[in-house]
Amino acid sequence: MNQQLAKPLNDMIRGAQIQVPEQIREMVEEGLKNTRTSWDAISSSLNDAAAVQTNATQALGDQVVSNMTTNIDATLDAVQALTKARTLSDVQSIQAKFVQDHMARMMKQWNEWMSLSMKVGQDTAATVSSMATTATRTAKR
Repeated sequence: MNQQLAKPLNDMIRGAQIQVPEQIREMVEEGLKNTRTSWDAISSSLNDAAAVQTNATQALGDQVVSNMTTNIDATLDAVQALTKARTLSDVQSIQAKFVQDHMARMMKQWNEWMSLSMKVGQDTAATVSSMATTATRTAKR
């Protein structure tokens, strides 16, 4: 019975020229426009966040490689100097200089690492703040 009623109703709806009211179309178009604007802002923020992450990863990686290279070169230089030592006093002098240089180098590298870490944190915070501002601005629309 339901099929007997549904078929004529479906045929009537299919054949009818029902116009969508202008106000409804405008409302849908405005909603789509706002959604696209919101998405563009969010997408831009996500791209900014990805760029910050990429830059931070690159900077931290560069710092690690630079520190490793400096430390290994210094160690190899010290070992080379030890191979040329003629007396126990020469060995002690080379070792003492190496330890002194190593401690100064470690403090310098630590300060550079902390400075870089703080910059990465500030950049990340700025990106998150920008994303929050964008999300808030978008939500208010």
